[in-house]
Amino acid sequence: MGVDDLFPLLTYCIIKCKPPSIFTDCNFMELYIGNKRDRMEGSQLTQLIGCCNFIKNVKYDLLYNVSEEEYNEKKKIYLEESNEYIIKYNLNYNTPL
Repeated sequence: MGVDDLFPLLTYCIIKCKPPSIFTDCNFMELYIGNKRDRMEGSQLTQLIGCCNFIKNVKYDLLYNVSEEEYNEKKKIYLEESNEYIIKYNLNYNTPL
């Protein structure tokens, strides 16, 4: 499976699974891996961060068959659930991806 196949599948899985601390987890892994991005773990992390950034920054007009209202409602719910987890477990969410 190539990168072009993996990216949409991984993005779909992240959206469907709604991992509550995915952005914080990516930040932690990025700090842990550091300069070792040329290894397999680094390329996988780069894919994961790319998917997370896509989810955070995608606009409704790039999505197929999704209205602006539906997009805004679902994104708001997703971000609220993520923020509740961050507050509940007192995680640092200030480090950008």
